Amino acid sequence: MTMSDHIVKAKSFLEESDRQFAAGERRRASARLWDAATRGVIALARMRGWEYSNPVALKDAAIRLAAEFEPSDEAAMRGGLALAEKFPRNIHHNYMEEFEIEADRADVHRFVSRMLELLRRDATW
Repeated sequence: MTMSDHIVKAKSFLEESDRQFAAGERRRASARLWDAATRGVIALARMRGWEYSNPVALKDAAIRLAAEFEPSDEAAMRGGLALAEKFPRNIHHNYMEEFEIEADRADVHRFVSRMLELLRRDATW
């Protein structure tokens, strides 16, 4: 897959997640939001030769990627994947309150947007 393919797929997952949340399909929407969040991290980690095949490695890769942003963005980036990690648990347990989903979805969207910025940047190298 090219970087452009990863960008398109991540955007597609975000849009699908938004549609599913709007339709009340919380579990399916949670899965797509998680897919969108991990798509960029995996693509960028793979490009850099970093490990990403398990949850700890994926989180480590996200933290390393956060260091590529301005210091003011780094804390938000570090927390982005942590918030996204709540959504796969929601797939199985449907435990998240509506207010929590709305707040965390917005932060995960920002996280994905920042990952896509890195992907676009790296795709132009």
